[in-house]
Amino acid sequence: MLVEYSALIKNTATGESAWYRDNWDMANGGIATLQYLWEEGNFSCDCNRSSLFGQARGLPENDETYDDTPCSDGAFQVPCLWIAGGERIEIDEVH
Repeated sequence: MLVEYSALIKNTATGESAWYRDNWDMANGGIATLQYLWEEGNFSCDCNRSSLFGQARGLPENDETYDDTPCSDGAFQVPCLWIAGGERIEIDEVH
C-alpha cells in the first residue's frame, strides 16, 4: 500500500524551505523505516537532501543546481514529515 507523505526541507544557508512530496510503499517496512531513511539513512545526508530540495522547488531531478552539495550534515534540515492522514513525525531539531 502506498502512503503519501511530505517532508519540509530547509536550506540553512538561505532560510528557504520547500515541501518535498512523495509516496512511500508500506511494504518497505512501514513508517518506522521511512523515518529511519530521513534520520539516519540516505535522505539524512545533505548531498541527497539538496537534490530533493531542488526537486521540491520544481527543478528536474537531474538539474545540477543543487547536485554539487558534498556529503555533510546540517546544510539542509528536515524539521518534520507529514504523513497522509495527519501524522507528524519530527526528524531534525531545528535551531
